[in-house]
Amino acid sequence: MTSGENPDTAAVSSSIACSSARTRIERRRDDDPQHHRTDRGRAGSAARDRAFEDALEVLCDRRDEFNQQHFVPPDYIAMLKRAGMYRASTPAQFGGEPMDPSSFMKLVERISAVDPATGWVASFGSSLVYFSALPVATQAKIYADGPDLAYAGGLFPMQEAEKVDGGYLCSGLWQFASGCRGADILASVSQVAPTPTECRSPRSWTRPTWRSWRTGMWPV
Repeated sequence: MTSGENPDTAAVSSSIACSSARTRIERRRDDDPQHHRTDRGRAGSAARDRAFEDALEVLCDRRDEFNQQHFVPPDYIAMLKRAGMYRASTPAQFGGEPMDPSSFMKLVERISAVDPATGWVASFGSSLVYFSALPVATQAKIYADGPDLAYAGGLFPMQEAEKVDGGYLCSGLWQFASGCRGADILASVSQVAPTPTECRSPRSWTRPTWRSWRTGMWPV
C-alpha cells in the first residue's frame, strides 16, 4: 500500500484481484480454452501456468498470515518456483526458462494485485542476472542442484573484510534482506580494508543460506 492510500480502497482492490484469480482457476477446471493462454509471452508450459494460478489462489487465503509474520515462507516460495518465477532469469544452458522482462513483470503485477509484499519478493526471480558476470564454470556450480534459485541480499551496513590466504574473512550483522527467509542464496556487501597498494573497495559475497544465521529485523 502506498503512502496516503486509503486502506479500505487497498482491501477492495486486493479482493477484486483474488476474485479474478479464483475465476481463472474455475475456468481452468471447466477446461475453458481461453484459460490456456499464457502471460509469459512464449510457448509457456501449461503445467507452469496452472501452478501460477494455484499460487495466486493460495495467496488469497494466506496473505494475512504472511503480513502478520512479516515474511513470505519457504513453502510458498516453493509454489512460486513450481510456477517458474525463480527460473525466469536462469540461463537456458543451466535448465532455466528465460522470460522477457515485460512478460515477467505481468506475472509480478498479478501477484502484487493480491499482495504487494509477496509481489516484491517474487520479483527477485529476475535477480539471477547478477550472476551473468561470473565465469561460466562458477555459474555451473551455482546451478548444480537445479535452475530454481531464490536469491536475496543484505547490503547495509557494510562490514569490514580482511584479505587472507585463499580469499577474504568477514563476519557481521546486516539489516534484514527482503526474501531472505525463503532464499537459497544470500549475498552481503562488505568493504575490504585498504592496503599500501589498494584502496578500500566494496565487495559482494554470495553463500548458501545454510551458512548464514537469520534473525528477525523489521524496522518499518
